[in-house]
Amino acid sequence: MNKEMRGSRIEKRLQREIENLYANEGLTRDLNDSSARILLELLEEQVRTIVNNTADLEDADAEEAMYPRLKAMRRMARYINQSVREDADSFDLAGKIVDQAKVLYGEAYVEQLENKIQSLLAFPRTEPGVLILTLKQLLEGEKDGEEDHLQP
Repeated sequence: MNKEMRGSRIEKRLQREIENLYANEGLTRDLNDSSARILLELLEEQVRTIVNNTADLEDADAEEAMYPRLKAMRRMARYINQSVREDADSFDLAGKIVDQAKVLYGEAYVEQLENKIQSLLAFPRTEPGVLILTLKQLLEGEKDGEEDHLQP
């Protein structure tokens, strides 16, 4: 398959997944506008990485490869969203976020960060935007010269 056709296929996958992301109100329902925007930008970056990792796959194989990571990404976003509620069980949600992060970033990698993630989420009523950016920083680190930690 030539490079142009592959690029077109990737763009269609990317566009579809990003549209699905922005159409899913459950991901950001409890967040204020600025926090929702921060979360959606993070999710869009993750979608781009996940989709780009399927460049050499046919559509059916790409869907199969992307599904578990996209599902984990959406679940993690919902748990982050839920964490801002007054009645949120921070400990329970932290465990759920860690479980989904393991699917996205790899179990061994996230296990190194698990205590830091649990501590971050244990702080009562952390500003959601700060929580999202700090969680991103923990999971992805500085990208300057580093590899992307998101699982292929």
